[in-house]
Amino acid sequence: MFNFYYRNHMNLNKNVLIIFACILPIIGCKKMIEIDPPSNSIGNERAFADNTKAYAALSGVYSLMVNNGLSIMNGGATYIGGLLSDELKNLNAQVDVEAYAYYTSQYHQNSILADGPIWNTGYKIIYTANSVIEGAAASTSTLFTDSARAQINGECKFVRALMHFYLTNFYGPIPVVTTSNINEIQYLERSTPGKVYQQIESDLQEAINQLPANYNVSGGERIRANKYVAKALLARVYLYQKKFQQAKELAEELINTNLFPLDPDLKNTFEPGSKETIFGLKLNYLTASGNVLMDQELIGNTFDYDPTLDFLYKDPTFFEGFTSFVRPKNIFTPTIINTFEVGDLRRVNWCDTFPVPDDAPYNGVGDLFLKKYRGVEANTFYPQPQTLVIFRSAELYLIAAEAKAELGDATAANDLNVVRKRAGLENTTASGKEALLNAIMHERQVEFMGEQGHRWFDLKRRGLASSVLSKLTYKQPWVDYRLLLPIPKEDLQANPALGQNKGY
Repeated sequence: MFNFYYRNHMNLNKNVLIIFACILPIIGCKKMIEIDPPSNSIGNERAFADNTKAYAALSGVYSLMVNNGLSIMNGGATYIGGLLSDELKNLNAQVDVEAYAYYTSQYHQNSILADGPIWNTGYKIIYTANSVIEGAAASTSTLFTDSARAQINGECKFVRALMHFYLTNFYGPIPVVTTSNINEIQYLERSTPGKVYQQIESDLQEAINQLPANYNVSGGERIRANKYVAKALLARVYLYQKKFQQAKELAEELINTNLFPLDPDLKNTFEPGSKETIFGLKLNYLTASGNVLMDQELIGNTFDYDPTLDFLYKDPTFFEGFTSFVRPKNIFTPTIINTFEVGDLRRVNWCDTFPVPDDAPYNGVGDLFLKKYRGVEANTFYPQPQTLVIFRSAELYLIAAEAKAELGDATAANDLNVVRKRAGLENTTASGKEALLNAIMHERQVEFMGEQGHRWFDLKRRGLASSVLSKLTYKQPWVDYRLLLPIPKEDLQANPALGQNKGY
């Protein structure tokens, strides 16, 4: 992380990073590390000369989260969290050696699958957000309004909180970074998750105070943080810290706005413009071979099934070669497949089965994979516009249900049943605290399958990870220390003060 930035940007001051943020929307498919440093820099007065230029800098922060291939939000948390938990099985074990190590829980200090998309990208986003915060604060331009300054500060504080949230849930103790001064951060020690959450709460409270309760700045699209978005993350943060009363109140507050109704048609849940979406990231497709939605690329299938080519899918002679580039790279494990209740519409609408030959060894039984997002139309090879959903209202109902169950509130089942009803299921028969909590965990497992690492985090925060994962034959021998990822070896060498997680 710090070594990552120090090695490549040690000669650049924060103003140069502001310029990077300004141009990122244009070069979104190129990693920041690959950008050649500009020959000279300009000051904050020009980068934040007016509201338009300041918002351009802010857009670079969002672009880093989604428009640079596999990253912490764009596929990273979903893919890695799915392999680490009991959700995903990688189909290319001989090729994707790193992915197979995560799937079997045999990763070690030299395993690097998570280093780039989680650790490096997470801290790159934090670093850039801090640069924008500091640049906006330093500008004295009369054309850069106070309202725009507050908006930018609030959005960057939300992003910084979101990144720290994911990093601490993957790695445990992590450095808390609230500055872009490389001299201050390159030798930082790690903070406990409790300290990390304190900073997250502080950032979110500031964001809530500064951001509006509408989506006007993004023209009605739910692709930038506002007061509701910050509160949605804060409700999750409260739940993770077992602050159940605060989690319940905040989730209910958002539900009662009636701004985020569950769509009765599950097919619309992940479509752009869904009212169920509280916050998403808009993917800027540049060309047919440009940016892609990695949650679909890695967890689903890139190209939609073309029935006119069914004869190739069904012919064992052509199957392997023909389908190698359209077949899902990762499929659901039997654990997930067996979790569905009879009649659960999520299996029909959010999953698909890849067609296979009727001959052995396929025997006509295709693998179940995730289909929450549309793939590329097979006859066009051009991706359709997509919004990667980060927060949606189903989570609010399940946060409220879990918090109420913990508090002994008898209405917990009501919130759970809202989600079940939309999935075509009957009301839960669970009663009593333990039974209700088990039912809620089951519902979260199905509702958030293959989505932003929810299952991995849920198993860990509920203290269920070891008991659940240690029973899986493909994760043997199981060791508890792998509930935290190893700190990247390269960063340990650059900053021994980080220290490694136990066991690695």
